Amino acid sequence: NHGAVLMWLAIRQAFAERGHSVRWVVQADANPRSRDWHDGWVLLPSILERLRGWPVALWYFFMPKVLRSALGVLSPRDVDVVLDASGFAYGDDWGALRAYRRLGNHRHRYRDNVPVVLLPQAFGPFHRPVLAAVLRAALPRAAAIYARDAESERALNALKLGESPRIHRGDDFTLTVTPLNPTEVDAQHCRNSFVLVPNEMIVRTGRLDRERYIDWLVGVARSIIQSGNQIVWINHGGDGDQRIIEAARDKIGATAGALISHRDPRYLKGCLQLARGGLVSRFHAGVSAYSLGVPVVLAGWSHKYAALAESFHVASLNSETWDGNSPEDVARTILKAASKPEYRANCLQAAEVLRNQSHAMWDVCLLYTSPSPRDLSTS
Repeated sequence: NHGAVLMWLAIRQAFAERGHSVRWVVQADANPRSRDWHDGWVLLPSILERLRGWPVALWYFFMPKVLRSALGVLSPRDVDVVLDASGFAYGDDWGALRAYRRLGNHRHRYRDNVPVVLLPQAFGPFHRPVLAAVLRAALPRAAAIYARDAESERALNALKLGESPRIHRGDDFTLTVTPLNPTEVDAQHCRNSFVLVPNEMIVRTGRLDRERYIDWLVGVARSIIQSGNQIVWINHGGDGDQRIIEAARDKIGATAGALISHRDPRYLKGCLQLARGGLVSRFHAGVSAYSLGVPVVLAGWSHKYAALAESFHVASLNSETWDGNSPEDVARTILKAASKPEYRANCLQAAEVLRNQSHAMWDVCLLYTSPSPRDLSTS
């Protein structure tokens, strides 16, 4: 997921810009592709997790810390700060088990005084009783919680967590990540084109079935092509998004446009920068586009997309594929947005404000990384 990598890069960038020396660790069971982005340190699971079948040698736990460090392996008890950048992992769509694995067992995994900061992300809804119970038990131990939008903040407040957790508003922080320049070939595909960024989550969450979603994308693409414009597809997700793009391109035929896929989301951000507009269903691709002044139409699967459009003062550019919007109507909105300079101006103006807010958020969050983190309960 390129959005996850963008969050990781933004976190590292924030620490580096402030001169913090940090050892980053990743779970021992993490996807090997995700390990490409960290420093080589591996975090061993706790004893309680091991009892559920973790395949890591138990003798690591009895090694002296110095020896473990020399091997690049750390115990959860060695962790000083936990930064949770889940993006959107706590809500009814994800269930109670994921919330427990990420938050509920922190008291068993880390030392009692380790601060846990939930960085800006989407939350909710929490209608499922078991999920709500897990979060009511876990969230009061967080040092700070940043809700990315008003609906997420309302969902957290509805849990009635009391005075313990500090709930703040904080917009997405990946807009500070600098794009990379694409190759000349890809630049030619993207320059003055309309970009299409699908998302398999629209199918996985039941908003549309797969064939209907593909047909909807094809309809949008054909309407743009018939207006005399070029399209380009960007895979900002993974294999699932790739399959959807390939199926749509097969239906369109010779005029389907190029497909760009790259392991580094900064490269894809550089591609988005060259486009005139488009249709985006990946949240962080939307952040990348708006932060660079590219007025794309969002077609997502949760409340976070409407909130994103509002935060960049282009609320009218949020669409939902399952809400009666025909492909032709959406294509007209895409073309209109690209022709109106005020959309680009709104995006760029909002991006500057959001960057400053992001820097201020990090100035507070990084205080937790000092050897003796201060109490920020009144911050």
